Amino acid sequence: MKRKLMGLAVLLAALLCLAACQQAPQDGAETSEAALTVTKPDGDEVKVTMDTLGAMEAVEFTTEQGTSKTGAEKNTHRGVLLSDLLGEIGVDTAGITELQVSSTDGFKAVYSKAQLDDPEKLYLTWAMDGEVLADQQGNDVFYIVARNEEFKQNWTKYVETIEVR
Repeated sequence: MKRKLMGLAVLLAALLCLAACQQAPQDGAETSEAALTVTKPDGDEVKVTMDTLGAMEAVEFTTEQGTSKTGAEKNTHRGVLLSDLLGEIGVDTAGITELQVSSTDGFKAVYSKAQLDDPEKLYLTWAMDGEVLADQQGNDVFYIVARNEEFKQNWTKYVETIEVR
């Protein structure tokens, strides 16, 4: 009888462990601690975290882009279309002219309305090649990936703020 109870307990523990593993995010990205601030044209600020993005449908896509030092490199990304994110947080993109993006490392980039309106162009991503994106200090971060670009120079790493103009 004790053997049957012990066997049942081991089986139950294994089933609970299996159930917990199946509920965990596949690539760990949904547990990212990354955050950024979007400043709307009226000056209101919205903090964007994985909680914000959880209500949106994430997409996975592959890029093949080169750098000045290497040949073409394939990467798989997980994220959301940037224009969809702006709509989700209440930004009317019809009247804007550009986005100014600032990174934690001091880098700044400006994306045009035409780039934002391209349905396959700008994505806010939080994972690449199955790994959560992080800066040199290990902090989770977001990237803006220009999906249909030949080179990575139009990517913005370590996104901290997006100012909608």
